[in-house]
Amino acid sequence: MNHLYIIANIQAGSGNGADVLNQAQDYLRKFRAPFITLTTEYKGHSIELTQQILAKAEQRTLDTIIVVGGDGTLHEVVATLKKAKQTIPIIYLAAGTGNDFKRTWSPNASVESTLQQYLIHKNITTVPIFESYNHLTKNTDVVLNSLGFGFDGTVIYEVNTMPQDAFFRQFLNGKFAYLVNVFKAVSKLDHFDVQLTVDNQTIQLEDCQLISLMNSPYLGGGIQLSNDIKADEKIINVVAIKNVKPINLLKLMWQILVSKITPAAEHYFYTKGEKVTIQIEEPILSQVDGELLNKDQAHLTLTLTEYPFYL
Repeated sequence: MNHLYIIANIQAGSGNGADVLNQAQDYLRKFRAPFITLTTEYKGHSIELTQQILAKAEQRTLDTIIVVGGDGTLHEVVATLKKAKQTIPIIYLAAGTGNDFKRTWSPNASVESTLQQYLIHKNITTVPIFESYNHLTKNTDVVLNSLGFGFDGTVIYEVNTMPQDAFFRQFLNGKFAYLVNVFKAVSKLDHFDVQLTVDNQTIQLEDCQLISLMNSPYLGGGIQLSNDIKADEKIINVVAIKNVKPINLLKLMWQILVSKITPAAEHYFYTKGEKVTIQIEEPILSQVDGELLNKDQAHLTLTLTEYPFYL
């Protein structure tokens, strides 16, 4: 059997990563499957660990990497492999607070059933993802779940800046933490204009508060932003919330997130395409796959691609 590498964020999900890692290691030992475990120690460390694995790949037979952690850890590993033009299949064992990737593609899978896809069934699933090109920095990246600007980025900022000993950080994760910080983000509502090019059609959106390019119906740990998105459609979904005043935003978010009601056309925009370019002139907070990005202008082009997983 070929050698397995495990990249594990044991701090993910308030320590859930360590539990998931132990389950995975115990199950692999039952099958006498050899593995090497590498644990992350800081944000971005999984990028370095993936690069180390690739550098050693010539010395070992490598056909799979196991990722234990949240969507942010998975994002870093997939992005690093894509930049290296590698398509080594990934076994993803979700252990984060959001886990929107697992919720979309393998909601009922356990650690054991996921590992069985590799150990027994040899069943690879090719998952559609987005590849992004930043025209300002000339860098490439991937999007597994969503790339969001404005209110979505502000909520993630509020989640990340909660005190380490805060009640909500200790006892509320994922969807609940996101919803709690929606209220805090309302007072910091941005208003910005967006230029979209969707399959060669140019669209101008004015007075936006949120725009998200989505590969999954979910964000923030299971919050469904739009009823229009179907994950298996293999398309880039674009959802925008616009022309909303702070006093009306909470009512609108309640309609979307709790009542599952699509807002009136005055406040809601949806389109989809195989290639999307987005331009935002003013610096704006944003997030990709639940990880906060630097506040900056945006000029990005997203295209469809895919990646192999054992799910």
